[in-house]
Parts: sequence; structure tokens; C-alpha cells
Amino acid sequence: MKKAICLLVGFILFAYVFAGCGGNKKYAVPVYADDKCMDIGGHDAPPLHKTSQEGFDDFAEAGFTVLIVSKWALDVANDHDKAVTFLDRAQNAGLKLLIVDSAFCLPFMPNDPSTWAYKPADKAYIKYYKDHPAFAGLMLADEPNQEAFPALKLKLDEFKETFPGKLGWTNTYVNTADDFYNTHSKRWIEEVGVQYMSYDHYALLDNGDIRQDYFQNLEFVRTLAKKHNLPAHNFLLTTGHVVSGAMAYRTPNEAELRWQIACDLAYGYSWFTHFNCWTPDPLDKNTIIAPDGSRTQLYYDVKTTNLEMHKWDHVYLSFEWQGTAPILGNRGLMNWMFSIIENVVEKDQIDGIKAVRATEDILVGIFKDANKNKGFMVTNATNPFEEKFNRVTLEFEKPYKGVQIYERGVPRIADLDKDGRVVIDLEPGDGAFLIPLKKK
Repeated sequence: MKKAICLLVGFILFAYVFAGCGGNKKYAVPVYADDKCMDIGGHDAPPLHKTSQEGFDDFAEAGFTVLIVSKWALDVANDHDKAVTFLDRAQNAGLKLLIVDSAFCLPFMPNDPSTWAYKPADKAYIKYYKDHPAFAGLMLADEPNQEAFPALKLKLDEFKETFPGKLGWTNTYVNTADDFYNTHSKRWIEEVGVQYMSYDHYALLDNGDIRQDYFQNLEFVRTLAKKHNLPAHNFLLTTGHVVSGAMAYRTPNEAELRWQIACDLAYGYSWFTHFNCWTPDPLDKNTIIAPDGSRTQLYYDVKTTNLEMHKWDHVYLSFEWQGTAPILGNRGLMNWMFSIIENVVEKDQIDGIKAVRATEDILVGIFKDANKNKGFMVTNATNPFEEKFNRVTLEFEKPYKGVQIYERGVPRIADLDKDGRVVIDLEPGDGAFLIPLKKK
């Protein structure tokens, strides 16, 4: 049986549900209602060459819940009939769509000041899609400069009035923006009035390295979102690509996809989107769906990691993020990625844990549910390209005698030893979510 509809249409979502304790005879194991799921997006999906019902079904089977339709495939303002057809196919597949309507959105990544002036949208034809069950919202702006903010605010206000309860999709720069950490991010929230925080800043470089400010930006955006009571969204690198000839990203394998998700979870992100699922370059084969319409190996890797998330997303979404502790491994080597993170929880200040040791660097996300049960997302923070296995020992405070561990979505219960310790082994790219347990 399919879960209740995912969170996108109710995206202001910091509600969480605690349903009681489970039937374990030894421990008081919390049980979380399986009534919500994490939204997983697909950017530029379905591909232009496979917009048949089968194309939509491909993405539903792989665990996607919302598709951001490519501007190459559909502009609602220019093709109302196609819009309805796409929405019908999405509904048949159990998906939602974020679509492009050039009458509402700002130009893609605007850099021409003449495009920043606000122009009221032609609303005569919105009847074609406004009340469709698969309509999630519209793409309004991607990475606009600060000069575009006044026009974007008017567009977003107009959108909220026209489409109450829907999402006006906006995406911002991070540290590459003009003064992002100060005026840009402040104005983005306070002046534009965005409905959530979203950005893209990809980690996996083509030479096998990791972008060094990746954790810094995960923390900054998530902390900012929490401060303003906004959901946080991040784009995952799914298709390798080159940016203006200056920077190249690699196409991730299964472990590298899993690593990106585990890092998001360590910082309490509530949904993510794969970028991207298709490109208009017919020679580009590093995509989810090949030019001939067949499923690539990347499709199956994405499907595996998406479905792992859906196995336990109702548990994760029942917790609220409190902060994250970056912890160095036993080697004691400096990690520059950790050193530039602004807001950190020190490892000896984690409520519920007395000590943490790991053979390699880890991130420990700290969570609480509505009944103050604690949760900890432990992520192998090492570059998955280097294939480092990580043995982590956690020593819990005295009230706890066991721990529930979610690994790739599968739960198990482990006893703590006489010193309150448990050992978990994390493969490259892996993470695990731990809920410490008291005896009944």
C-alpha cells in the first residue's frame, strides 16, 4: 500500500508524529506512524525524448515523488494541451509536477537587468492546470542576482495569491553569490519571502576530489532555514557535467549517491532533488535515461538509494534536527572541510552520548522527536571515492541499555555492552540512524 502523499504540497512541514512504543519485550522502542514520506525530486524529468506514460512510470518506479519538468519539454504558457497531458500522466504514475510557465517565472538564471522588471502574469489560462491533482507548483526563479529580488518578490506574492497552498519554486546561490553569507541570504528570506531554502552546490569533482566547502554550505543553509522556521532542500549531483568549462563534476556511483543523501540527513534536510535526470545533449550518456529511452546503470543506482530512503523516511521525518557534530577520526588528522563550518556541536556536548570514537571522520546529526526521544544520524564523512571503511564506537549515557539502528532503511536492535557502548561499521558513503533505548 502506498504511503500518504509526500510533503511537497504541504511543504511548511515541521510537524512530526509519535505513535507510542513497539512490542519489543526488552526495550521501549518508539513506533512512528508510516503516514508520510520524503519528497525526492527529479530535475529535467522526464526526458524530452521519453514523455510517454512509460517515461513517467520510470521515475515513479525509481522512488521519485515530484518531477521538475524541463523548460525544453514544456512551457505551460505556450502549450496548454501538453500541460494537461503531462499532468494526467504524472497523476497516473502517482507523481507531482513542478512546471514552467513563462508568464509567471523570471528568465532562467537572469543576468540581463532589462529582464528584472516585474510584469503581471497573464492568468487567463491557469484554469488548465491550477486545480489538477498532480500540480505541485511552478518554477519561478533559479539563482537570481540581488538586483532581481524586488521583481521576484512581486512574482512570488502574485503566485501565492493565485495558487494558495502550492510551491513557488525558487533556488539560490550559496557562497558563489554576491555576498551570500551576509546580505544575499538575509534579503533572500526577509525581502523575497521564499517558502523554503533551496540551493545547489555539488561536491563530487571529476578528478575524484570533494569540493572543500560542501559541509560548510550544508550547515549554513540548514541553520538559516531552522532560524526562520523554513524547510531546507538540496540538489544532489546525479549527472556528471561541466560548468562553463571551468569545473567538472563526476557522475556518482551508488556509494556516492548514498553519501550525498547521508550528508543531507546529518544536517536535517527534509527533501532533495536529483540534478539532473536528462540533458538536451544527445551525446550525453551519463544520465538516468539513455538517449534511446533505456534505463542506464545510473537509473538503477538512483532507484536503489531512493527506495532505501523511503523504507524509513517516516521515522526520519518524525524527528527535528538540533545540530551537527563534525568529529575527527582516530588518526587525528586535520580536516579542512570541518574547520570552516561555522556552527558546530562539540563531540563532548552531545546530549545522550558520553563519547564517540571513529577510525575515520564522521558527521553526527542530533535529533529529537515530539516525545523527546533522541536520534543520531552518523555519516561516514570521508570521500567515498577513497573507499574508506569506518568503524564507529558510541558510548551512550546511563539510562540507555539498547539502540535501534537504521542501516540503508532496515532497522535492527542492538544491546549496549556493560559500558554503554555499541559499534557500527560504515562502508564508504554510508550512514546510520540510531535511536537509544531504555529498558521497559
